Amino acid sequence: MLLKSTTYLKDVCFSFALFKILRCRFAKYTVAEAGFMKAHDFLWHMLLEDSDSKRILRVIASELSFLHDYYYSSLPISYSKNWLPILSIFIPLLSIGYCLLGTFMLMRQLVDYGVIPQINGIFKRKQRGQIVCSVKCTPSDYQQKIIGEFGNLLFDVLPLISLGALVVLSEVREIASYVCSDWTKIALVCRYVSLHEYPTLPKWIGKLLECRCKLLDPWQDKMNQCSILVLHPRMALLRHLIPMPEPKKNIKVPTEVKAAIVSTLRSTRGDIRNDIKSAQQLGIQVGDTFLQACNAKGTSDALLAWHVATSILEVRYPHPTTSSSDHKSVATKLSCYCAYLVAYSPELLPDDDAWSSGMYKTTKKDASHVLGTAPTAMSMPEMEYRQLVELLLGATSKHNVLKDGAKLGEQLVELMEGEEEAWKALAGFWSEAVLCVAPSDNLEGHAEAIARGGELITLLWALLAHLGVDRRPEATATTTTTMDASGIV
Repeated sequence: MLLKSTTYLKDVCFSFALFKILRCRFAKYTVAEAGFMKAHDFLWHMLLEDSDSKRILRVIASELSFLHDYYYSSLPISYSKNWLPILSIFIPLLSIGYCLLGTFMLMRQLVDYGVIPQINGIFKRKQRGQIVCSVKCTPSDYQQKIIGEFGNLLFDVLPLISLGALVVLSEVREIASYVCSDWTKIALVCRYVSLHEYPTLPKWIGKLLECRCKLLDPWQDKMNQCSILVLHPRMALLRHLIPMPEPKKNIKVPTEVKAAIVSTLRSTRGDIRNDIKSAQQLGIQVGDTFLQACNAKGTSDALLAWHVATSILEVRYPHPTTSSSDHKSVATKLSCYCAYLVAYSPELLPDDDAWSSGMYKTTKKDASHVLGTAPTAMSMPEMEYRQLVELLLGATSKHNVLKDGAKLGEQLVELMEGEEEAWKALAGFWSEAVLCVAPSDNLEGHAEAIARGGELITLLWALLAHLGVDRRPEATATTTTTMDASGIV
């Protein structure tokens, strides 16, 4: 009865089951050994039948939150015994009570010493300092008392009150982390299932299960953004790229990006292993022509070439129409995210880390040099686009990323029939590309990503692993994992 009342609780329980499966993979068990076909089939059913594109990603995000807590928090240990959660909440309550009592006593002391007024606004006594020295002289002919005060009592009391307030806030957060935690929901559901004959339990269990706090969720649901083509301060060229992200920027994953990725997964209809292309096959089908970064030696330079092509298309079509705005958002956001992966998280990509990082730095340096020598910007987007393509085609570099990107961008503009078709094709390409690079055997790299709040590619990695795609196609195994910094195999 309790689980039938809300889809959210069902998803939390399913996320916990998936977390158990993923934890087995981190423990070096294989899917064949564990036999997880029921979860695999149910996940496919949810993907293909559920109309809510965000639900399946929300389930995987909750699963990764469980995994984060298991390795990087004390919540799993707290629920190993029945009395530990009660003790974990009781101790913060004692700390809060002690801090409030101490604050009350300090406030009374300040009132007694006249540092703060009474409720009626009248000072009871003269203000006292931190140190009070009293000297009384009683000679035979006169009596005199000398009192000296140093400092101010507020200098002692205010830091103590501030410290107490910080402790109270910390303990309140600790209590909220227990009450609103998905671990608590799982424990309560299990307790309810085992003790369902008690009619009074569902009421207070239901109240606790309704408590949710996104601020305490370790999964940030963010995606970093990075760009090679950044506006040079001395030039007005690419003025339409002024809103482009800085070299590294963190944004919330847009809803349209999630919808596009899930839609791409649905379109495979279970044949995802064959649908995912190798790095050398990343491209767009335009009529009878298949556009791809033909000079790419691996995944990283192919992604950067398509990133440059996407930026060129943004120069050509700076103001999207209403029908193409979502497609443009998907293409540009995923393009900049893949550029970020090459620049800052190359360990999550198929290529060698050092080679990818060195290639990005070299390409970024060449792009900055090319854009820095550009003349004054043109007044029309078409003229700016043509100027940019000519500059990039004339660039000299160890890697051909800029030239390949310029060729791809030029072909997209010429072969696509209008802005809407171009952005739609790019949105589909980037949705497929990010799925192409997501499968991986690099458990350590994804564990580090989970520790720092999560990556979109880690979310897709976990999802594809449960769908049966736990590694990249064999075609990508022969890519340039032995490349050196010069880009020579």
